[in-house]
Parts: sequence; C-alpha cells; structure tokens
Amino acid sequence: PPARQAGGRRSAAPGGGMAQQAFLDRYAEILGRMGRHPDKNIINQLTMMAGDVAKGSVKGMQADDLSGLLASNLLRANADCKLPIIYLMDSIMFNVRAGYPRIFAQPIVSLFMDTFRSGDDRVKASLNKLLANWAKRRPEHGALPFPVLGEIHRKLDPRFDVDRFVREQEERFGRPAP
Repeated sequence: PPARQAGGRRSAAPGGGMAQQAFLDRYAEILGRMGRHPDKNIINQLTMMAGDVAKGSVKGMQADDLSGLLASNLLRANADCKLPIIYLMDSIMFNVRAGYPRIFAQPIVSLFMDTFRSGDDRVKASLNKLLANWAKRRPEHGALPFPVLGEIHRKLDPRFDVDRFVREQEERFGRPAP
C-alpha cells in the first residue's frame, strides 16, 4: 500500500511507497515546524515516518538517508532548536529500533556534544538526564552501543573510564548481539 503522509494523505510512487526526495522534503518541512520545543505530536509523526522507512515503504529511502538529514539539520540549527532533534532521534531509536541505534551511533557523539556545548544550563541538564536514561536502556529496547554511550560520557568527563562502563553495561544487560 502507499505510504501514509502527514495529515493522513497517501502518496504513491511508481513501485509503491513515497518517492525518496518527496519524503525527505516532507520530513524536513515537518521537522522545521518543531522549532525550539520538542512537540510530542511532531516527534510522534516523524517517528512513524522513520518507521515507514524501516519497513521499506519509502521507495529508494534508507535509514542512513534519514540519519544524514537529521544530522545536517541539527548541525545547522540554532542552539535552542537542537535538543528537540536529539529527542526525535531518541524516539526513533526507542520506538522504531530496526537498526536505527546502530545507524545513529556514528553521528550521535558529535551531535550530542554539539548540542551540549551550544546549550544553556537547562539544555545541558536535559542532555545529562537523557544520557542517564540511555545507559538504563536494554540493547533490545533501542539502546545505543555501550562504547558509544561511554564515549559521550568521556567527552563530558575526560576521566571517565569507557572500558569499565562497557564491562558494567555488559554485566548488567549481557553482551549485545553483533
């Protein structure tokens, strides 16, 4: 069946699903509406669209493409608009899963740190809380790879022992499947 667009409309591309560029344009448009506040409805809508990508409903679109769009938008965003994009990435990892934690693992350290450095005390506190929640998440529930979480911690505190953190996470949750 054709992919469901925002607002309930359906759009079919030859071969089924929404065409890649139309999807990216629509995703960026909706993302731009979020602005400074992590609007739950927008985050849910964009998370569902990411799920469509994971299911193969968007012709020519891969989760890597979506990751690139989110990363470029976050890096170009004003300081007060970055945190909602991090929250969106978290929602996709937790609710869709489907490889997104592995895909987001590559850019997430630099994106997290860019958001942290440019944020005020409220943003930094929110990011620290999010990082603590990520460390409590089981791998099968959309967790980032343990070494990635450890690297974020080390960027925040150069004395942080990443190897010890990874060992503790593996003891707590087991070694994740490759």
